[in-house]
Amino acid sequence: MSSHASHLPQKVIIGRIGKTFGVHGWLHIHSFCEPPENITQYPQWQLGKQHRWHTRTVTDCKPHQNGYIAKFEHIDSPEEAKTWVNADIAIEASQLPDLGNNEYYQKDLIGLTAKTTQGRILGNVVEILETGANDVFVIEGNGRHLIPYIDSAIIRIDLAERLIVVEWELTNDT
Repeated sequence: MSSHASHLPQKVIIGRIGKTFGVHGWLHIHSFCEPPENITQYPQWQLGKQHRWHTRTVTDCKPHQNGYIAKFEHIDSPEEAKTWVNADIAIEASQLPDLGNNEYYQKDLIGLTAKTTQGRILGNVVEILETGANDVFVIEGNGRHLIPYIDSAIIRIDLAERLIVVEWELTNDT
């Protein structure tokens, strides 16, 4: 990795473009934001296909059926819009709003090292499952651990140290 790679802007995927809508170049939008309407807060999106990103200005974005439809500057026909079907929608990480205390973006938690209160390293967070009741950290290292994101299990999250301290008893130790 080159020395300047850390200075490259980090993209955060906030949605995906669906099929075209109407005759004026509108596109269906699937929001990955929480809540979904937060996708409408960003006036410019990065549209990505085949690892290439293109900045597009959103001229209008509004609710439609179970999602949204959006209109972009310089995309005025179904033919032009069709080239963006299935593109990822991203913003720069720096555009994300600041969170309150003890609130985290999932992107910041992926890759953190999980360690028990007894000092045993479990592995790294590779995924966060949204179960409805509470999120669940998927930790892989020496085995796979599913740890609920609840106060009694997650003792401390330290982004500076890239560490999550968990209260977790290993029952399958040998």
